[in-house]
Amino acid sequence: MDLITLDISLLVRFHMNSTIQELVDKLMVEEWTNSTIYDGYYNECQPSKCSYSHETKNGLIYIITTVIGLVGGLITVLKLIIPRAVRFIMFCIQRCTVKRNAVVPFIQT
Repeated sequence: MDLITLDISLLVRFHMNSTIQELVDKLMVEEWTNSTIYDGYYNECQPSKCSYSHETKNGLIYIITTVIGLVGGLITVLKLIIPRAVRFIMFCIQRCTVKRNAVVPFIQT
């Protein structure tokens, strides 16, 4: 980690008359320089798996097209299922009414 002491000519965030409390509150860091050395990390830690994720906000067009796609898919599935379900229900109703109206022979002895 490269550390540079506070130098009056390099001060950007702090002033000459900054208080110690102000320096401590800001961790006495004038500027953070983040440099990640991936080769050193992989050599040291030797991870077995590496993954990368990128989060994005979905735009209005993406949301609208997704909703339309879901509705279209739902309509297609319902068009396939509903007629078969209605035929099955009608078949069950007809079968039950035929059994009730059936003539049962009655033999007297």
